[in-house]
Amino acid sequence: MPLPPGEHTLDGVPFDDTMTVEGILTSSHYPPRVGIRLWDAPTGQQRTLTELEMGRATYGPTLYWSPDGSKLAIAGNSLTVLDISSGTSRTLDERWSPSMAVSWTADSRQVVVQSSGQELSGIAVDGSGQQVVATLPAGATRLSATWMSTDRVVAALSDGANEAIYIGKTLARVSPENVDISGCTFDRGLEQGVCVRQTNSSPPRLVVLRADGTIRDGYDPNHDIRSRAIQAPVAATWTNPKGQTATGYRIVPEGCGTNRRCPAIVITHGYDAVNKFLWQGHEWDYPSQVFAAKGYVVLLVNEPRAQGTLDPSDSVSTMESAVRDAVNRGEVDPNRAGIAGYSRGAQITQRALAVSTVFKTGSSGDGGDGGPDGPGDGVGDRIKAPLLAQSTEAVGVMLYPVVKRLRTRGIPAEMVLFPAETHIFHQPRHRQAAMQQNLDWFDRHLRQ
Repeated sequence: MPLPPGEHTLDGVPFDDTMTVEGILTSSHYPPRVGIRLWDAPTGQQRTLTELEMGRATYGPTLYWSPDGSKLAIAGNSLTVLDISSGTSRTLDERWSPSMAVSWTADSRQVVVQSSGQELSGIAVDGSGQQVVATLPAGATRLSATWMSTDRVVAALSDGANEAIYIGKTLARVSPENVDISGCTFDRGLEQGVCVRQTNSSPPRLVVLRADGTIRDGYDPNHDIRSRAIQAPVAATWTNPKGQTATGYRIVPEGCGTNRRCPAIVITHGYDAVNKFLWQGHEWDYPSQVFAAKGYVVLLVNEPRAQGTLDPSDSVSTMESAVRDAVNRGEVDPNRAGIAGYSRGAQITQRALAVSTVFKTGSSGDGGDGGPDGPGDGVGDRIKAPLLAQSTEAVGVMLYPVVKRLRTRGIPAEMVLFPAETHIFHQPRHRQAAMQQNLDWFDRHLRQ
């Protein structure tokens, strides 16, 4: 089967003038598919349970075994329950967000999800309906995971900055403040669990969390990183001209603002600038600590909260406000500011390069505007600053005409396709390549 057109390397497929939409679509990597197989450990035999078409730019799927091992909840672009013995499946939700948490009740009869509002609901796998199993506490903005026993509920919830563990029918917080506790797995009685503890300046390590809130350190897989110079991000708040506020973090290298002004990079993705270490959910493949080590002021900026639909122009003005604040502090050279973001952040990045004079270059990751016939409003064709676009083939189909027209207008533009990738890149070689491309791109346009 043919590979995508262009020079194919393990570091992606660079855009060239021979690339066509038809060539991308006929690639053996589009649309990406995954197979779910059951492996019998004693015999080593494998049995295919199902195959899924992942669709455009999907994360998934994520698999959740029922406690009795008889069923598998598959969360991708839909939420489906597969019966292992019969091979039959039932779709519980046809339009599912892969980032939403899924769990099971202890009797394996219900799949537990966050329903509308502040409720946890159990959906019966036999199709008989759903019921509320717990109410989320005030201030919880996102459910990451839940665990159920016959008499206890444990939930991992985000308060907007940290993920924390809550226990009991009333979901009382047991993990400490200002520390991110996530990725847990608990014993059957939910008395204790192994979790990941981190902050934005301390890399992930394993800890043991008990139901009474006590924590004991476990294995530290990142012990070597702790001896390196990590620049602690500082929490910040910015206000745009409309008076809307946004949160995030600032990383200011030593010397910036003392006797010299430094280049700056804004990294944005919705509201995911949180207290996690180099978190791919926000930074994608824009490594903040590496940029800071190279002398960039790094601004990790969330979009502002707004009533109703947020005007993307307000998001752009918020990114501008973050840069102007750093300029006013004497830390940043106003002529050397760039912006980067993936998915939603890619849309804001491309809009910023079209309407703002603050940003001199940008990088968009697996997202953006598709020109007059795409999902956006044609802002991509108004870009007036150099753009690097990195994407899966699915998004490349949308972006490639825009990049081609930018080149025709004389705007420096590069696009690199990463075959067989997911929306958040998972292949280590691709991640390394994408990071290096971003570092080189901003050095080329902001450090000269």
